[in-house]
Amino acid sequence: MKRTVSRTCFGILAFSMMSFMSPAAWAATYFVAPNGSNSAAGSASAPWQTLSYACGKAVSGDTINVNAGSYTDNSTCTLKTGVKILGAGSSLVTINTTANPYIKATSSLPVVNGANEIAGIGFVGTGTAILSGARSNQIFHDCAFNGFANAISVYGKMYIYSNACLTTAPTQTATYCDDSAPLSTEPAANEWATGIQIYNNTLINSKLYPNSIKSSSIHDNVIDNSTSLLSAVGNTSHWWNDVQFYNNTMKVATLAWHTVAIEVWMVEGDTKFYNNWTNGMYSILLNPNGPNLPYSWEIINNTFASDVPQGTGSTAVGQALESCYFVENVLIAGNYFTNTTSTKGYDTAIGIHGKGYTKNVTIRNNVFYNIYGDAVAINTTDKTGAPFVGSNINIYNNVFDTMNNGSSQGIYMQNGVGTLDSVNIRNNIFKGVAHGALIYPGGAGISNIVFTNNNVANGAYTYNYGSGGFTTVTNNYNFAAQFQGSGNRPDPYYRPGSATANIVGKGTKVGLPFSGTAPTLGAFDPSLELYAPSSISIGQ
Repeated sequence: MKRTVSRTCFGILAFSMMSFMSPAAWAATYFVAPNGSNSAAGSASAPWQTLSYACGKAVSGDTINVNAGSYTDNSTCTLKTGVKILGAGSSLVTINTTANPYIKATSSLPVVNGANEIAGIGFVGTGTAILSGARSNQIFHDCAFNGFANAISVYGKMYIYSNACLTTAPTQTATYCDDSAPLSTEPAANEWATGIQIYNNTLINSKLYPNSIKSSSIHDNVIDNSTSLLSAVGNTSHWWNDVQFYNNTMKVATLAWHTVAIEVWMVEGDTKFYNNWTNGMYSILLNPNGPNLPYSWEIINNTFASDVPQGTGSTAVGQALESCYFVENVLIAGNYFTNTTSTKGYDTAIGIHGKGYTKNVTIRNNVFYNIYGDAVAINTTDKTGAPFVGSNINIYNNVFDTMNNGSSQGIYMQNGVGTLDSVNIRNNIFKGVAHGALIYPGGAGISNIVFTNNNVANGAYTYNYGSGGFTTVTNNYNFAAQFQGSGNRPDPYYRPGSATANIVGKGTKVGLPFSGTAPTLGAFDPSLELYAPSSISIGQ
């Protein structure tokens, strides 16, 4: 007898096969083109006209290809998780928009796997180009942004600002207490946006604004805000944990309160800022409660080269870097600080000041050249909250060359209502300074300052307007340091002129690697590379 299989069985079999097929098997690829129509099929041969319309159709696993051309799209693209937007190239695709935000990729807490990728598009607008909230694994790369207040705003849980915590910690997570930072509450484990990647983007008069991000990277972006008063990054971002921020260029128009290169507070988990260039200011502050081993943050191999005036549009600031406020374990190494024009730029290279404790800070292998004031300024005078408490600040193997044409200090310590204890100043070269280190005014708040194995070529070793601050001032030199003295600053200009230069072997051991029988003075060892490689994690 002939056997038959019912249609019902075929239906069950087909349904079973569909149930086990991966979502990727059903992924669609859609197309958008300037000559398309939103009543078309969205295919390569019948593309849609606007990205916002395509976003409304695409579901998880789908890809939207944006063809070359110029677009005007004033509707918001609401992007579902798992959807990719891939343009033909940021110089080939331009989308002009008044929508704010233009691309909205947000979910409800707890943070979900966003798995969105946006690449290869040029955006022109004024508000927020891309808004990503409560989504991890978001990738934004090879795009161009022009004119946006926020080119990319990405966060896990957006922080809450409070100036009224008083003596009680807030009940809500991710709350920053400006009146008492130690009371601030960290984002919960499921409120961090992790796996964020922002790279190879070009921003003109636009800003990056990442908050509550963890185990993420921001690199190889070029931000040129030289014709606006926008900051480049943050101002102010909160909560970065284990973030790699590197190879970025940040150009700003002024050194001012509301115009900085990068401003991030609540920085933790050994976040690294390295191999970046700016003519502006870094404000990296605060880690009262987060992980801080081996460091809260590291600032390494950056170039700070000011060519802009102070105080355009808002209150002037004169620091290249402020790194302080309720923090311990900070590394500042291998950076170059300079002013490149006669315009008054950096008055101070590194500022350590403010409220609360700042301890276990290492400043090493940096070069300071042509600063219009003191290179490193430690200030204990803040009266706005908990007094400043500074301790165990190590300043090793730096070069200080020309501070205010020789009338300012390499290291300035200002006595005030707070305290400063245990500052170790060793193996540095000072040239064109009034003093290697100075304490002003007199008082008992500054103690246990050690100044040994330094070279001060044309100035005094130390000066204290009071008494008792410097406990040890020994084994210092006053010769003209034999640098290479040619080529680019800082490298190779400040390298030893030869293996037998007078700065070789004149230092004392401070826990850093060195060649020969004793450390070399200054930022460069004659045969070891003390600037840390950018590809690895570094420590002391």
